[in-house]
Amino acid sequence: MRLILSRTILGAAVLAAPVAAAAGISLSPIMESWNHSKRDINAMLGRRTPYDEAEIRQDLQRYADSASRLARDVKGNSAEARDFSARFDAFARDSRATLGAAGQPAAMRENFNRMLGDCQSCHAIYN
Repeated sequence: MRLILSRTILGAAVLAAPVAAAAGISLSPIMESWNHSKRDINAMLGRRTPYDEAEIRQDLQRYADSASRLARDVKGNSAEARDFSARFDAFARDSRATLGAAGQPAAMRENFNRMLGDCQSCHAIYN
């Protein structure tokens, strides 16, 4: 499962490369960091590891900050560039909403699943 997920993330990064390259963005390190955080958060939400609100807040803030930066850094006015940027904007917004729910595990889980939907929607287009 981890191999499939890693391939999916890296595949999206490779196929999104034309838009990212035009903006001077290297997606692989960011996607790898997001994937690592996702595994940690899922382990906490699945009660495989203790729920650490401070760690979750730190991870979610990193998601929001880097997604906002990526959305700003996309250059160009093509439909693909606008879409790519808008998807990172949506991910940043949903990351912030999830951050607001970090103190409530049930709400956190619901919002985190919405964030993962953002990931899948982008991967479905760019993978």
